[in-house]
Amino acid sequence: MSKQTFKSKSLLIAIILTLSLSTGCTKEILTDNTKDPNETNEPTNQEQNDPSEQPLTPEAGGTLKIGMLSSLSIDVLGLSTAASLPMHDVYRGLLQRDEQYKATTDIAKTYEVNEELKTITVSLDESVKWHDGTPVTAQDVLFTYAIYANPYYYGVWNEGIEALEGVSSLRSFKNDNISGIQVDEETKKITFQLSQITTEIEDLLTAPLLPQHQLQGKTLEEITTLAEEGKIIGNGSYEIKVASAENVAYAKVDGTKALLDEIIFMTIQEESITEKLKNKEIDMLQASPQAVSDVNSSESKVWSVVKAPGLGYHYVGMNNQNPLFKDVRVRQAIDLLVNKSEYIEHVLNGFGEVSLSPIPSGNWAFAKDLKESEHSVEKAKALLAEASWDMNKEISIRYIKDHLLWEKSASFVEQQLTQAGLKVQLEGMSQEEFAPYLFSSKPYDLFLYSWKDETDLSYLNQQWMANEIDQGYNVVGFSNATADQSLNTAHSTLNENSRKEAYVTWQKTFSAEKPVVLLARPSQLYIVSDEVKDVSMKNNDPFLSMDQWWKKQ
Repeated sequence: MSKQTFKSKSLLIAIILTLSLSTGCTKEILTDNTKDPNETNEPTNQEQNDPSEQPLTPEAGGTLKIGMLSSLSIDVLGLSTAASLPMHDVYRGLLQRDEQYKATTDIAKTYEVNEELKTITVSLDESVKWHDGTPVTAQDVLFTYAIYANPYYYGVWNEGIEALEGVSSLRSFKNDNISGIQVDEETKKITFQLSQITTEIEDLLTAPLLPQHQLQGKTLEEITTLAEEGKIIGNGSYEIKVASAENVAYAKVDGTKALLDEIIFMTIQEESITEKLKNKEIDMLQASPQAVSDVNSSESKVWSVVKAPGLGYHYVGMNNQNPLFKDVRVRQAIDLLVNKSEYIEHVLNGFGEVSLSPIPSGNWAFAKDLKESEHSVEKAKALLAEASWDMNKEISIRYIKDHLLWEKSASFVEQQLTQAGLKVQLEGMSQEEFAPYLFSSKPYDLFLYSWKDETDLSYLNQQWMANEIDQGYNVVGFSNATADQSLNTAHSTLNENSRKEAYVTWQKTFSAEKPVVLLARPSQLYIVSDEVKDVSMKNNDPFLSMDQWWKKQ
């Protein structure tokens, strides 16, 4: 994706992540889908049901209503900086992500990489049709990537498309098509010739395919309007029947494996959740801990709460370019002073798990032998003494003020650091000025922030490499040659083993250097009606398995 899109989208989602974690609630009995970091992130069916119950036979039919606390956004083209409704079961791509976030086939039946020749070859599942019955063909693939290669396209697949041979010529108006995509009419195989090996190409191949027969001859602006209105023909198990600011309705496509007849997304207010659940006006929603506490205090409960690992993490950023934090022993000491388990208990009210890496534990590239750093005030004091820390020096912690989560986080971290005699000053900033401040060249000591995981790990290069310090996203100023080399290696190969080895090396270097204090991964909480079954957590996201959901009639 373009730098500006990446930055604004990640920042917004990071803030959304924090806003969904209101505090001050009590812990309740939950269905817990968290796993040991050494386990793979396999989905589990009937996670909200009593395990002593006998498996139920799925029933077809029915309507499921999902409450949404945010606005309803349909984003087929990956253009929006706001959170979008789930698209995969409406619009499918050549590839998709499996339970460990690996790229695997979707509409493509086969997927072959030849790094020596810099080619990727796929063959289409010829049984897949658009919702109007027209077969999905190789010409749709050519048409789709020509849209994403449009010089005026600025969405999330902008960088991935650059890896294809001929895109730069098309964008400079020297050619009318992408020379790097070839179709063998006899075998029906599609070959992508790459100008360079880069992992963004895998993410590009997960992008939704677009119907040439509907959109041929239309401008990018016209296609964008159709997309926002939910009027582009899809190829998944569901199609969009209604799209408005208040509700969006997905209807089952005949002949697909989906079980529900209809899924309706509707905007609701948080204070109305309990009433709407009791009246069966909604069947499911993602909720804050406060909402969970409210609904669980109700006398009549006909729902369960599903808890899953979060899709992002909270951290304390340290200014690695500030002379105060240049010495790794200082950064290690600050990490030792912060008790992560207590942060989860007292700030997140138990709804979280320890974060060992910017890469989530369920990801295929996670380094499984990472260990949680201990909490030790004495060891921290010793490290500070070795680093000749001036105990009279005051350091500041910047955070988003007038926000309950970050207010509690700031107070907690301040209390943890003062245990060792550090002098700490809290400096709250408005939400509007906080992010621009971080991405400017203004000096700071520490700050509190959160980051959203991306399925494509290439975002790590943009967030943590030294060449991103001045004008990029490396706001903590982390600079380490071994770390940079590891990320470059992982980014420039599609060989899974080589990438895994490089990412493991990077994570171990990151863990030793401690450019930030990883606080926790806040849990995702879903309130689900007891009538709704088989809400699994593929990639910790229930919406990736919508075609498996069913409702007891």
